Amino acid sequence: MLAKPHPSSRGAANLSPNADGTTYSGTTVPVYTGRGSLVSSTSWQWYPVPDSAKWGGFFKVAMPPVGTTYTTPMSGANVLIGCAGCAQNNKTKGYVAASVELAVYRLNAATAIGYCAVRMSSGVDLLEEHLYASTAVLTDSAPGSFKPEDGITTSIPGAPTPANAAFTPTAIFSQGLTGTCDSSTGVAYLACHLSVEKCTAPAA
Repeated sequence: MLAKPHPSSRGAANLSPNADGTTYSGTTVPVYTGRGSLVSSTSWQWYPVPDSAKWGGFFKVAMPPVGTTYTTPMSGANVLIGCAGCAQNNKTKGYVAASVELAVYRLNAATAIGYCAVRMSSGVDLLEEHLYASTAVLTDSAPGSFKPEDGITTSIPGAPTPANAAFTPTAIFSQGLTGTCDSSTGVAYLACHLSVEKCTAPAA
């Protein structure tokens, strides 16, 4: 007799800052260099989607100097989460599908690359990823409007391999930023959308 497959459920997970409560009360997280040093006087700014029936949003950060990587926190309470089914920015409506690190690497004055590193939660599989990386603000939060990632990589430039001892990703996606990089005062906008599948235990 063939064994019955475990039931599963598919969903979408978008990014937000983590929070101690059920709602995402924080709108900023600290900026670190790829080597883990805190960058003072700047932060990743989170902008939630305007539709209150949905959740998630996109991030804005100052463009790093040439040859430098800016990342979101890789450990502690400020690690970004990909929450599936968390309507109205309420974690009790869904589940945390992944921990996530966003990064921007400034290759030269005219070129920057965005990264989304994901560490999937136990029992959750990653089916698909969409990455938005641009110097222009996100105007359409539908994942289908995001440009497909340029590739999957094993490391983020300027960061140890793996990216951080406290954050060993399941996968790292990269995409060159669209738009024009300002030589001094530019900003980067990033959003990452995950299609996931959660395995559930079979009924007794």
